[in-house]
Amino acid sequence: MRGDTQGPGSRSYVPRAVVFQARNVIIREGEAGAEAYYIVRGEAEVTKGGQRLATLKGGDYFGEMGLLLNRLRSATVTALTPLVVEVISQDRFEELLQRHPAVGRQLLVQLSARLARISERLAKEQDALGILNQISLCENCTPQVQDVLRTLMSELQESSAELDDWLPKR
Repeated sequence: MRGDTQGPGSRSYVPRAVVFQARNVIIREGEAGAEAYYIVRGEAEVTKGGQRLATLKGGDYFGEMGLLLNRLRSATVTALTPLVVEVISQDRFEELLQRHPAVGRQLLVQLSARLARISERLAKEQDALGILNQISLCENCTPQVQDVLRTLMSELQESSAELDDWLPKR
């Protein structure tokens, strides 16, 4: 849920706030992650392989996948505006989830929304790939048109593979 200005947890929570300037990288794709972040104020951009995936705002979390799954960072998050975040360590993260179920629910809602967006995009790309595959069988197409279709199919396959890489592995 966006707009939660109290931050993770309850009145007893003592945040460790950090301010990032616009264009500062907060987490980088491929690096180990030992902390999650809760955005208090500002906006950040999520990119993977240089491609923009999402914009995050106040009330959003990021970096939690590294804590939950013990994986390297799956994307880069860069401040778009001056950004105030609360840094949540592994110990504090687990404490928050145990003591404050609402934080866990909020996190699940955000993760579910992300997964739904990714699933929709993946389904659209797979549909487009199927259509291109059908068209590429066109025997009356010129070699130039067939080359363009093969290029489009290759780009869609790469994009789908990138999304697949971003999804958590079981």
